[in-house]
Parts: sequence; C-alpha cells; structure tokens
Amino acid sequence: MPEKQNLFIIDLEYRTSREDALPFMEDHLAFVQKYFDAGTFLASGPKVPLIGGVIIAKAESREALEAIVREDAFHINECCHYSITEVSPSRSVEGLL
Repeated sequence: MPEKQNLFIIDLEYRTSREDALPFMEDHLAFVQKYFDAGTFLASGPKVPLIGGVIIAKAESREALEAIVREDAFHINECCHYSITEVSPSRSVEGLL
C-alpha cells in the first residue's frame, strides 16, 4: 500500500425497500463510476441476497472516505445504512493496490 493510504470496506444495507431506492439508482451508479474513474473505488457489487451492496475503496483517511460517501444519492436520500471498516492489508495479490 502506498504510504498514507488505507483500504476500506463500505457495506451498504437498504433502509427502505429496494423498490423505494430505485429512483436514486442512476445517481448512485454515477457516484460509483465517478470514484472508480478517480481510482478511489477498487471493486463493488450487490450483496447476495440483494439486501444492499459492498464497495472496496482506498483513501488517505476514514474522514476523507466518509466525505465521499456523503455524496451518494443513497446516503442523501437515506435509502441505505453505511458501515465502513478500515483494513490495513499485510498482503494482497499483485496489481490490486
């Protein structure tokens, strides 16, 4: 890992029904793409069963990542509960980080 960069697991769980979140899905996906393009998000996808999703991200700090999460339409519209876990990886596959 580069110095001053941590790995995070962002766990999203629907607070509302998935159907209630659908009007915000396009904006949520644009948010996710924005941070893939920026190199912040490394992987993402829905949970199985579909009760939310997971994003794996890198950031300089938890506070920086929390500020990013506040931009998400799902957060703004209170569709999801967010849990952020910080990880200090001691190993990874080549090319991941």
